[in-house]
Amino acid sequence: MAGLSAEWNAFPYVNGALFSGHVRTPVFDAAMREMLLDAARFNWSKVSPAIFGSLFQPVMNARERRAKGAHYTSELNIMKVIGPLFLDDLSAELATLKTRRTGRGAALQEFQNKLARLNLLDPACGCGNFLVIAYREIRRLEMDCLEALYPRDTASGLRQGFIDLALLARVDVGQFHGIEYEEFPARIAEVAMWMADHIANNALAATFSTNFARIPLKQSANIHHGDALEIDWNDVIPAARCSYVMGNPPFVGAKFQTETQRAQVRRIAGLGGSGGTLDYVAAWFLRAVAYLGRSQARIAFVSTNSICQGEQVAQLWPLVFKAGWEIAFAHRSFIWDSEARGKAHVHVVIVGLAHRDAEPKEKRLFSYDNGKGEAVEARFNSLTAYLFAARSDAVRHLVVREEGKPINDARNIVIGSKPIDGGYLIFDPGERAQLLSTEPRADKLLHPYIGAEEFINGGNRWIAALQNVGPDELARFPKLMARIQNVRQFRLGMIQRKNAKYDAKVQREYHLLRWP
Repeated sequence: MAGLSAEWNAFPYVNGALFSGHVRTPVFDAAMREMLLDAARFNWSKVSPAIFGSLFQPVMNARERRAKGAHYTSELNIMKVIGPLFLDDLSAELATLKTRRTGRGAALQEFQNKLARLNLLDPACGCGNFLVIAYREIRRLEMDCLEALYPRDTASGLRQGFIDLALLARVDVGQFHGIEYEEFPARIAEVAMWMADHIANNALAATFSTNFARIPLKQSANIHHGDALEIDWNDVIPAARCSYVMGNPPFVGAKFQTETQRAQVRRIAGLGGSGGTLDYVAAWFLRAVAYLGRSQARIAFVSTNSICQGEQVAQLWPLVFKAGWEIAFAHRSFIWDSEARGKAHVHVVIVGLAHRDAEPKEKRLFSYDNGKGEAVEARFNSLTAYLFAARSDAVRHLVVREEGKPINDARNIVIGSKPIDGGYLIFDPGERAQLLSTEPRADKLLHPYIGAEEFINGGNRWIAALQNVGPDELARFPKLMARIQNVRQFRLGMIQRKNAKYDAKVQREYHLLRWP
């Protein structure tokens, strides 16, 4: 290339806008220089692009991940999604074609054409882990197909009928599409897909004993930077061309959603009012079925298990069933495991959907022993929204709706104490220890506080019970007094934002008190 030194011209032209940006070189100190040299010595050619998400997730702090519902998906869990979604069927189809005695070559070529026609969409793609693993597996199928089409001659060791890999390899990254809210992960996803393509090309070249590289880059994964709940997915990939929708959308419980998130769920689910108690992830299921309509494409998402339990079932699944979609496979609740630091501690399900016009005869259900270990698979004619086998198609849509009072003579269940304090009256172990280090007599005012997090996952929290503490006694605890002022400011803010009825003057009281 003109204008470049001989050293730079030794590198091949890459294209693909991979190096199009101008990056200001940071000021280095000695320690940073050594870290850069250490990184340069590492053999990065052996790094799987599938771990990119794990490498970059720690950049986002735990609170930010919680607010955005971001959870890195391990390769094991991705395989639980794409296996029953498409990979198992494609692998079985190829195995059958390879055993044919007549028309084998034409059938294998048509199978490769089928792979080249696939289009996959991850509408919450993050750093692209789902797309990377799916691409790797489809390229492996294509390589297996090409090996069967061009077998190695036992005498010469050469591939029979083989001409040029550039003409034979047809699956490319342009068949893979994603939507990502944050720009940085979207760009990581693009690079990860190019890495996956390069690794697949090297594997194919080694199998056919030749060289093969797609450089300059002519195709790239179609990663759209935007809000998946606001944009039209047809602008990313038209529904008529989409084969599979998959991914791990964000989990955010109704009580943790921002006003914007709640408004999105309210609009998409058509719930009105407060928007019910649907988790944020439910909106992706509803957007997906609306996007695909009566398509023969299929859907599979990782989700918090709450969408298949309790009151959310009656809010979500009748809408899915009314749109004509059925549960084609599911992994019942299991404990999330991630290779990333700061991993999520949640129980999840995986739910795969197919339109009623194209649903499989047998529905696959994977179950776990107390949410752990290897899944045990069973097959049924129908599955319910609660992820149990349905006795018949007639009852598979039944859901239990919320009742305002017990249906027998049982006593009403009441909600526990609700401080509505912005968290200022609540202490974790570290905060409690810090308070008691200077105000040890405050210990008598702190009581164990057990919520869903502690009940499910363990751990300890305490809450300050100050309702019956007089001003003179409170004055002995300046740190507690500072927290009380913070409660006041928090409640004043709520009054201004929502016209709420939280009395900021009584900043020591709970909004709802249930004291044993």
